[in-house]
This record gives sequence, C-alpha cells and structure tokens, in this order.
Amino acid sequence: KGWPYRVSLTVALWQQSALRQLLRPGETAWDIERQGNGRSSDLAGGFYALPLGARQSAPLHTRHLVLKGQVMRAALPWLRREGLLGYLARRPVQSWWAYVYDRAYYVFFDICYQLLWLAAQLRPSSRPAADPAPRLGDQP
Repeated sequence: KGWPYRVSLTVALWQQSALRQLLRPGETAWDIERQGNGRSSDLAGGFYALPLGARQSAPLHTRHLVLKGQVMRAALPWLRREGLLGYLARRPVQSWWAYVYDRAYYVFFDICYQLLWLAAQLRPSSRPAADPAPRLGDQP
C-alpha cells in the first residue's frame, strides 16, 4: 500500500472486481493511474508485480507509443514501418525537448532499477542456511 505506480494500465492482469472498484466515470487511463493509486490503498488483497530481474526475460514485450497524450518520437519509425501511423494521426507528436527529457529520464531510472536489482542479488539471503547433511556416526 502506498507505492507509486501500483495501479498501472499497461500490460497487467486484473481481478475484475478490484479493477471495477478503481474505475471512475469520465477518468482517462492517465487519471486512473494517478488517482487510482490512492484508491488502491483501500482495497483488500494484494497487488503483485514481477521482480526487477524479470525485465531481462519478460513474458510479454510491449512498445510504449503514447506519453501524456502525445505520440512518442521514439515510436515513429516503428509505427511507420508497421503501417500504423494513421491510427495516431490526430495526436500531437512529442516535442524534441520532451523527447530528450524522456530519454534522459528513462536512462536514469533504468540505471537505478538495474542497481536495485543488482543489490538485491548481492544481498545475503535472509533464509537460514541448511543444516549440513548428517555424517555416519553422528548422534541425533
């Protein structure tokens, strides 16, 4: 509870009853992600995510095409190649400044996430070490 981005409408599996409790009439997907985080704290049950290390072998590969209502510049070549640019023709295209900011933001947080994942891998396990196997002649 209280985690940012707990409610995300990107690739996610939802229990219908939980999602219905978070939805509000008239909200956009972005509104739900921003305001739904606070509402999610009132729900019983858990919210689960893949560990940071799962990014290396994600079960699904996605493309982020729209950011804050604008077509991302990084998505334009892929959209053209796939013949999908027409579907987003009415949306504004991300400015160059927003593109540079977005790339820098992504690189910074990607490095942070990788460092967190690495730290978790290097942290000693909290599980107790297994007892050594008994040897012949040991007393119970």
